Amino acid sequence: MKFKRKFLFSLVFVLIMAVSLVLFGMSYINSLLEPVDSQAGDDYRYVTMPPGATAQEIAVILEEAGLIHSSLFLRLYLRFQDDNRPLIAGEYSF
Repeated sequence: MKFKRKFLFSLVFVLIMAVSLVLFGMSYINSLLEPVDSQAGDDYRYVTMPPGATAQEIAVILEEAGLIHSSLFLRLYLRFQDDNRPLIAGEYSF
């Protein structure tokens, strides 16, 4: 009887922790998908994507310019997209 009670308590604890972890992960990913808060108002930000830049380099440029929350998240997003369009070098304003 004591074994069943410990097992049930452990199972409930693991389930609560798993649900908490999933909810935290969903909340974090949702925050990464939200727009970056622009304090600059109507000012544009200009970035230059050099020719031959990799997705990782472009993600870092965008993160350093304050245009995205996470370069890692952008790289993962690009990797799992089923879209093989090339990233185009040039000057961009956001």
